[in-house]
Amino acid sequence: MPSRPTAATIDEYLADFPPETRTQLERVRAIIAEEAPGATETISYAIPTFDLANLRSRALMERLGMTRDPADDFEHPMLPEGHPLREHVLYRLRREAFAAVASRIQAAMPGRIFS
Repeated sequence: MPSRPTAATIDEYLADFPPETRTQLERVRAIIAEEAPGATETISYAIPTFDLANLRSRALMERLGMTRDPADDFEHPMLPEGHPLREHVLYRLRREAFAAVASRIQAAMPGRIFS
């Protein structure tokens, strides 16, 4: 495992591994790139991840009843062009959807207050 602070890129993360381990990890990385060509490489929770259009987050938001209108997506005005976090996807949660989710959570976790 890398011994320094969190790496900013997967290349930085892999640099701290012994050559034999790094070679094996690069093979895995190449397989992922071949099998999921649209996946983006990121560091999340201090480890390499491969994301396809942020599917996990989008799936969670949809399970919570949130909806998205692509016309509402925007670029963050404080980040420069080309910055990987500049593009933002906006999801909205309607009051009725929140009430339904909150009631399910309340039933599963008695004693917690959601309003």
